[in-house]
Amino acid sequence: MALTVTATAAFAGGLSTALLAQQPSSAPHAPATGIRSIAAPEASAGAPSLGHRLSVIARCESGGDPTAVSPEGRYRGKYQFDLRTWRTVNGGGDPALAPEQVQDRLARKLLLRRGTAPWPVCGASTTP
Repeated sequence: MALTVTATAAFAGGLSTALLAQQPSSAPHAPATGIRSIAAPEASAGAPSLGHRLSVIARCESGGDPTAVSPEGRYRGKYQFDLRTWRTVNGGGDPALAPEQVQDRLARKLLLRRGTAPWPVCGASTTP
């Protein structure tokens, strides 16, 4: 049985993610030649994935609570965004009131854009 691999690009918040789906195919295929593996930037050998890094940051920043607010009220949400940083990744309203999936997506966007700099303490524990 041959497998057909289909790549689909999904766009959300200016980011694209390649999704691969394997489907059985009954059509005969010629042997593959010149195929090379394409790894996502987050999947570098030995480096933690972006998802893992974000999970570590969230646990450290807020205990993973998307409604968390720092005692002085400056840092808000699962990743403890300040409002200025939240706006730079197109966040609207209060991060602590945003759906968790939105916080995750915008934190991923911020991590890709600026690395762990926005999380100087918690982000440091995610670098290899």
